Amino acid sequence: FLKIGTVAYYFRKAITLKNPGDVFSCFSLPWLSGFPAFKFIGGQDGQMLLQPFGADHRPEYGGRFPRLLSGGLVLAENRQAILKAAGRLFRERGYDAVTVADVMEAAGLTHGGFYGYFRSKDDLAAQAIAQALEIMERPVDDWGGHVNRYLTEAHRDNLATGCPVAALANETTRSAGVARAEMTRAIGSTIDRMAEVAPGLDEDSKRRAAIAGWAAMVGALVLSRLSDEQGLSDEILNETRAWLTMPR
Repeated sequence: FLKIGTVAYYFRKAITLKNPGDVFSCFSLPWLSGFPAFKFIGGQDGQMLLQPFGADHRPEYGGRFPRLLSGGLVLAENRQAILKAAGRLFRERGYDAVTVADVMEAAGLTHGGFYGYFRSKDDLAAQAIAQALEIMERPVDDWGGHVNRYLTEAHRDNLATGCPVAALANETTRSAGVARAEMTRAIGSTIDRMAEVAPGLDEDSKRRAAIAGWAAMVGALVLSRLSDEQGLSDEILNETRAWLTMPR
């Protein structure tokens, strides 16, 4: 989907599209000549949501259209930019402290276009969490290495791109619906993958170690961030890391 803002400015004439399914031609526009027409899908807040109708993307633009920073055409990638910005801000500041305007500014977009991409802030939060949790889907191929990579000072100090469970667990607990469901899925998936390499003599003991280890890792990260004493914060990380990786 493409977003058309000040249509009269870019097309040099007013275009009236009121009903879903209305179509207009765009052969005269050089950067749109790969599309014979666009179909009107809907719109709000003075924006029109248009769908390419009957042609493929321009190959010379790598399957995408050039970006016009002043408005008008907005790349499909903008939606991903919003999700990434929201994921960083939510982890860094928390849901309640972040506004839609904050997210759009961080994504380099105007506030008014938000509702062309997401139904609400809650909708954005759910999808941003789901995307942020993708970092937890990486394979766990070594117990000690996984623990050592997670419990570091660098991870503690970088909320914006760190573990979303540690950053958002408290707020997500008070929410319902998709956001909490996504968090639950990620917790279960992480435990399953950690159980594959956890210490233990059988599947039950490995799963027990994975659950205890994951809980200790997240808890240690949260406590180390909570402490305003550098020495105590470092100690929490170091001792938890040492305890989880000691021979058993």
